[in-house]
Amino acid sequence: MSKPVLGEARQQSLKMLYNTDSWNNWPVLPVKRRQEGKMPECGTVLDSVPNEVYRNSVFLVTMFEQITGETPRMDYLNFEEMLDDGWEVD
Repeated sequence: MSKPVLGEARQQSLKMLYNTDSWNNWPVLPVKRRQEGKMPECGTVLDSVPNEVYRNSVFLVTMFEQITGETPRMDYLNFEEMLDDGWEVD
């Protein structure tokens, strides 16, 4: 299970999420979610749908899309909920 993003990491993530002009790869912002004993999950947030995290890696997206025709994603009500689920700006 992932832990919520807290403290300075939370403030920095919120600042980046709300300030799309600072995204180096606009309109895409890479995010990650750390889980104890596991490799971090990778994802992206798109400027056009900011409350969704598209879970991805080159392998995962390619395999999942071939099977389902969709990209796996997680929907959130807002950035706070996204950070509470452990996603932070990478």
